[in-house]
Amino acid sequence: MRTCKEKFCGREVHAKKLCHTHYMRLRRNGHTKIIKTKDVDRTYYAHKVTKGQKNVMLINQAYMCAICDYRFKNATEARIDHEHHMCEHYYRHSCDECRRKLLCNGCNTALGSFKDNQENLQRAIEYLKLYPGSKN
Repeated sequence: MRTCKEKFCGREVHAKKLCHTHYMRLRRNGHTKIIKTKDVDRTYYAHKVTKGQKNVMLINQAYMCAICDYRFKNATEARIDHEHHMCEHYYRHSCDECRRKLLCNGCNTALGSFKDNQENLQRAIEYLKLYPGSKN
């Protein structure tokens, strides 16, 4: 029995070296033609960025998060930040126009929690200033 090529899946292959669930997920997202190359991974399907392009982004950012300067140990730690309102028709996907920089998981999650709203972020800063134990 051949197993799905997605990490940690292990289910039987349905088509294109994927189990039925992963194959249908790609089809639903408009990826009917699956690119066969070593330079493509999940990041490509979500953000149309190859491993090589992501590595160039990492080098341009000196392997550091664009917000908190966390030093990435490897490319898989880096998250591609994008403006969600520009690609609303693509859930969890991005294009060249809305892609921003690479962030650590914590900063990317925080921006998502604040819905990329500058006013909410400013209010959070003002809130933290009320407590002397917070960093400046």
